[in-house]
Amino acid sequence: ILVTPAAPTTSLLGSNHDPSFYGQPVLFTTHVSAQAPGTGTPTGTVTFVIDGGAPQTAALDGTGAAALTISSLSVGSHTVEAHYTGDGHFAPSDAPSLIQVVEKAPTTTVLSSSLNPSSYGRVVRFRARVTTQGTAIPTGTVAFSIDGGAPQAVALDATGAATLAISTLPAGSHTIAAHYGG
Repeated sequence: ILVTPAAPTTSLLGSNHDPSFYGQPVLFTTHVSAQAPGTGTPTGTVTFVIDGGAPQTAALDGTGAAALTISSLSVGSHTVEAHYTGDGHFAPSDAPSLIQVVEKAPTTTVLSSSLNPSSYGRVVRFRARVTTQGTAIPTGTVAFSIDGGAPQAVALDATGAATLAISTLPAGSHTIAAHYGG
């Protein structure tokens, strides 16, 4: 009886964005290859584990690669592991773990006015829309300031916008500022 042992494998893990920012989809890719004298392309699955959480399984493609895309990583550092489970011809292997750093997402605030020019006593709505490059919608407050005066905090709504309505602007030109504090 001839027993042929499973060929040893090597697994490598990588990320398409490191660091990434909050809400940005990150693609983790594991490539599994046969070690000499083994030849061929391993088949089967790779199990990804992030911060010791629930395993997520992905099948190897025809090149020996498996991928996992995730966009829900919180701000901070995350340990990502990839474990190849082996198949009938190739032995299991673990990729060296990867530390994925997630930073706060950059934001852009755009300020607009419902009336410009306006008349004294008319309600003017100043709207600050906060957007980010990721898929997340910013939360928190926007501080509106009129002519450098005391800031007035307004909470962002579910779309990432805050609106300040005011009807007491005296005649003349006014400088309106909106600051999103993160």
